Amino acid sequence: MNQNTNIFIIFGVITAIVALAFASVLMDMQNQLTQKDEEIETLQNQIMGLKNDLGTVKKGAWNIVESFGGSSGFATDYFYVAGTELRITWVTYSGVDEPISFSLVVYKEGQSEPLESFTNLQDQGTVILQNIEKGNYYLDISENNADQWSITVETWIPPNQ
Repeated sequence: MNQNTNIFIIFGVITAIVALAFASVLMDMQNQLTQKDEEIETLQNQIMGLKNDLGTVKKGAWNIVESFGGSSGFATDYFYVAGTELRITWVTYSGVDEPISFSLVVYKEGQSEPLESFTNLQDQGTVILQNIEKGNYYLDISENNADQWSITVETWIPPNQ
């Protein structure tokens, strides 16, 4: 073999190696793009699900945040308050002639002291908390002699928010 043939063979081998390496890099990049596209699709589906869960926020109106019902006391899960006013409405039911004892304590996430306590509540009623911070809250509900109770939590969304 002459020197030109050797150079041509070496050049061909180097070109093949570079082409294989480039193809490998391109395949890896394509796999990464496919993975990112799948992640984007998953996130878009999660966003759509959250939008459906949230429903339509009505500005300049009370918006239902959460509803709770039961037959005994308990602490609720956290619920998010997007406004600065909170309205809590309750109704209790009892089949006995004994007085009902019903209490609500409102806590902000991360605080051990209650934001507000409402004790010895009537069979039904509404309370409004004003100038609260947006964030996660929960209720600690206590009852005695109530067969059933229901609570609706709403937040006021100002028209300019």
